[in-house]
Amino acid sequence: MPLQFLIQATEEELTLNVTLLKFFMPIFLFLFVFALIYAVLTKAKILGDSPFANMVMAFVIAIVFIVTPAMVKFTNVIIGPMVVFIISLLFIFMILVFTGFKF
Repeated sequence: MPLQFLIQATEEELTLNVTLLKFFMPIFLFLFVFALIYAVLTKAKILGDSPFANMVMAFVIAIVFIVTPAMVKFTNVIIGPMVVFIISLLFIFMILVFTGFKF
């Protein structure tokens, strides 16, 4: 099993070892914030139609999020409920599409 080091057996219970994921959390945080800010800037066209300007601004904001400890805590707390919310919306839209609802 290639991911055997992530799973630890303790007295008939199987638990997931997330220490490796905590090591990569800053990278995930940077990518999440960068993608979110870039998408918002591109959609809102605050900086115009230039994708380079949007990318630079998203990069700077993502770096600020990584460097500031309060923002790291905030993002770590908010990512979980946000992912659950997005997945719930996805399922709601799938149900509406399968029932024939037109957008």
